Amino acid sequence: MRVFVSHTHEESALAEMVKNQFNRAFGGMVEVFLSEEIRLGKNWLDAIKKALTESDLVLVLFSPKSHSRPWINIEAGYGVMAGKQVVPICCMGLDSSALSEVYGLQQSMELTNRDHALRLLDDIASQTEAKRLLPDREDLANKWVSAATAAESLLPAYVPKIDDPILVWLIGSVTDATDEFRDRAFKTADALTASLTCRNFRVVLGRTELLNYVGDCIAYKSIAPSQAETGELPQLLAMKAARGPAPALNPVIILGSLRTGPGIRRMFVDCIGRVPDVAVMIGGTTNGRAAQEGKLAIQAGIPLLPLQFTGGAAADAETTFHDSLIEEVSELQTSKRGSDIVGDQICNLIARQVEFMRESTPSSA
Repeated sequence: MRVFVSHTHEESALAEMVKNQFNRAFGGMVEVFLSEEIRLGKNWLDAIKKALTESDLVLVLFSPKSHSRPWINIEAGYGVMAGKQVVPICCMGLDSSALSEVYGLQQSMELTNRDHALRLLDDIASQTEAKRLLPDREDLANKWVSAATAAESLLPAYVPKIDDPILVWLIGSVTDATDEFRDRAFKTADALTASLTCRNFRVVLGRTELLNYVGDCIAYKSIAPSQAETGELPQLLAMKAARGPAPALNPVIILGSLRTGPGIRRMFVDCIGRVPDVAVMIGGTTNGRAAQEGKLAIQAGIPLLPLQFTGGAAADAETTFHDSLIEEVSELQTSKRGSDIVGDQICNLIARQVEFMRESTPSSA
């Protein structure tokens, strides 16, 4: 049996996951075609047309980003018009109601739904020589959901464009800090919030004494004097503005605890629609929230800039900024603590790190 998996190149990890699970369930009885496997020097359009023509089943991975992309619809449409068995697979939280009318008529499934996965596997198994799944059905279904959830968590649902506002995840606390390091952390926060606000960077942060202070500072510095006179709560204004077009106000999104394990990218996407560009750590206890969130940032591929001179967890963490910036990061760690220039240095480093990232990543359509 031959299966064609239609997907966008940005979401190839989902297609790889599907192929791996089919190999686990059917061994060599099911041949899966992915466009990434077209050999160098081959005409890719001819290869895709040949694979579609020879396929028995066309699986189409639709996400909030990909369901309106032209090429994936061409592949899926070819399968429908050719009378193939076409199964739309909804990924990354896409609801089947968002599918176009043509694909809405096809029986769809959700990638991370255990019952849906079992139905798909059983249906394919019935078309193989064995007429059954090779390993245990229940174990296969559990492994499918686990692998699908992990694959989705690694994919940002949003890819920033070159000119999009920079989003910074601030991590930190002053719990158990000495008076010296507590004073240093707050002075650094003052300098950093002034620079973040001037540059119109967006900020996301959790709740600690230090971060509450940072949030209030950014919100008050961002609103107009007329708004301040009305007594409106800047944090509520910021949260309300977060999902709309770029407002005059610099939004500060207040989240609860961010200790969510491997799903940190998914959590950010669900809460604010995108993954932060970078993370900045101020202070924190060695085994506390800041240390854990710094590790989560690294695991999730979010570049981390620990401000080591603020002590605590930040002093023990290493930066994961671009190699070309390491010398400037080292210089920052020995600069005049808490001065305005520190805020500008940090924001300059953030801007350059983001520039490297966005130049090397295709912009969203």
